[in-house]
Amino acid sequence: MSPGKGGALDRLSRLLYLIPAATRPDGARISELCRILEVEPQVLHRDVQVLAEREMYLAAGAPGSLQVEWEPAQDRIRIWSPGPFRRPLRLSRREAMAALLGFRSRVLSLGGPGEVGFRELAELIQSTLATPEEGDEGADALPVFDASLAEPDAEIRDEALDAMAQGRVLRFTYLKPSAAKAEWRRLEPYATIHAEGHWYLLGRDPESDGMRAFRMDRILEAAPTDDRFEFPDGFEAQDYARDARLFFQAPHEAEPEAVSIIYSSRIARWIRERYRGEELPDGSFRVTHPVVSREWLVRHVLGYGGEARAEGPAAEWIRSALSP
Repeated sequence: MSPGKGGALDRLSRLLYLIPAATRPDGARISELCRILEVEPQVLHRDVQVLAEREMYLAAGAPGSLQVEWEPAQDRIRIWSPGPFRRPLRLSRREAMAALLGFRSRVLSLGGPGEVGFRELAELIQSTLATPEEGDEGADALPVFDASLAEPDAEIRDEALDAMAQGRVLRFTYLKPSAAKAEWRRLEPYATIHAEGHWYLLGRDPESDGMRAFRMDRILEAAPTDDRFEFPDGFEAQDYARDARLFFQAPHEAEPEAVSIIYSSRIARWIRERYRGEELPDGSFRVTHPVVSREWLVRHVLGYGGEARAEGPAAEWIRSALSP
């Protein structure tokens, strides 16, 4: 098995196979995906990270609404989103240039009617690359969402994946949000999950004999130890996350409810970049969200500190949640 090619076209082709496979209700087998795509698990996990970095390009849903479960013990990966991936991923300038070269090569090799579609795509990419955004000199014409604060270090990610694959206890330093210095922790790592814009490492703390979830971008260094552990029978990452209210978890069969939220004129410009909606006379912006979790709705509206309000029955949901 090869370590996997890292080019934009190679990664895009893997994601085009991975997404429909992993979004099925039961997810997909990691080993089977690696065999078909001819890559190591670390490469596949990095592909999923790239997908998570661009989750804001989903057609609907909130920031961080994309959920990913990576469970090596069950040999399973599952991806869930509040809606289909209708909007294309935005590529960086280098990625777009790589795609352009690939399409041009394809045009030369096809000939005849088959080349028309590839030629049109190449022309579209070329015209976009040639037109930088107004007032943004020297910047990429196709910007990429900067999710660096939510992305774990590649070395730490690989150490955690190795520990999971080998069934070895992971020793690491962890910096709490309010702490002045990091502290050493130990964990029997069971799974990684992406939710609400962050990657989490889930597992059992051998000292306290309890389940814990650690944000991976707060892990400063990590290494597997020689201590071994056994994965618990029937462990389901989504069950633990739901019970711990780590993030909202909607079943695949959940029917979303249409909820209108009005964002004030002070933040409308940023909301407009993220969602499609309706301009209002006072400068505010109305967005209709497909909501599958009322808990998410409450957190989402309150997270804007008074600059967002729900309309209709959803307003009562929020008032009820805040009532003692």
